[in-house]
Amino acid sequence: MDEKEKVNKEKEANIPNNRLGLDRQFERDFKEAYGRLVTMHREKNEIDDEIRVLETIVWILENIVFAGQEDRLEELERYKERLGEAKGLKNREKNKEAKP
Repeated sequence: MDEKEKVNKEKEANIPNNRLGLDRQFERDFKEAYGRLVTMHREKNEIDDEIRVLETIVWILENIVFAGQEDRLEELERYKERLGEAKGLKNREKNKEAKP
């Protein structure tokens, strides 16, 4: 089934707020996948990768998922806080390596 056929089926089904449902599914799946990826990088002490993933999450939440949804800022702040913690961890490791 091509994209045009899918769109026609959605129109025929006349499901109200179908787009909203897809948005919510994307948001849930996105957060689960990226959240697990962040945890895996932390467990393996892959701080640079953890930071990269967290920066991506924050950008997506700020610019796509939560745009205009001020009631969701608490979740965004949690990811920003975790990003700050990961950057702090990286700096501590860098300082450890620099000491003779």
